[in-house]
Amino acid sequence: GSDEFHPFVKRIYANALPDGYLVAQLVAVPSKNPNQIVWPTVDVWAASLPSTDVLLVIGPEPAMQWRRFCNQVVGLAKHYDVSTAIGLGALLAEYPHRRPAHLTATSTDDSLRERFGLRAPTYEGPTGIVGVLGEALTTAGVPTASLWSAVPTYTAQLTAAKATAVLVRATCAMV
Repeated sequence: GSDEFHPFVKRIYANALPDGYLVAQLVAVPSKNPNQIVWPTVDVWAASLPSTDVLLVIGPEPAMQWRRFCNQVVGLAKHYDVSTAIGLGALLAEYPHRRPAHLTATSTDDSLRERFGLRAPTYEGPTGIVGVLGEALTTAGVPTASLWSAVPTYTAQLTAAKATAVLVRATCAMV
C-alpha cells in the first residue's frame, strides 16, 4: 500500500522485520504476474493523534523465531519511548455472529487495570504472539494491555466487522 493514507499517519518501516518469521502464504495474486507470490509483511506505522502519538505494528503472526521477533519489537518500543503497549487479537469461540461482539480486556499492570477497568489475566494454556509479545514488553518495563474479541469459529477466514469495531473502540478509549 501507500506510505501515507491519512495526513496524520505515515508508514515508517515497510517490511520492518526481516524475512524468516513467516511461512509462505499466498496473500494476493497480482494481475500482472499471476505466478508471483506476494509475501505477507510486518509494517510499522506512526500516527499523530491530538492527544498522543501512536506506533502501530501491523502484520500476520510470525510462524517461527518468536523470541527474535519480540526482541525487535521491544527494541522499536524502546527506541520510540513507547509508554504503553496494547495487543489486539481475535479469539475463535462458539459465539454466534448475530450477537454483539464480546470484548475481553486484561493487563498485568495495576495502573492500567485501575485507569481503564481492565481485569487481571487468568488464562492458562497455549498462547499466540500477542501473549508472548506482551510478556516481552512487560519484562522490558512497558505497561501492556491485551484486548481480545470473540469471533465465531465458522467465520475464521472472514473479516469480522463486529469484532474489529469493538477492538477499535476499546483501543481508542485507551489512547
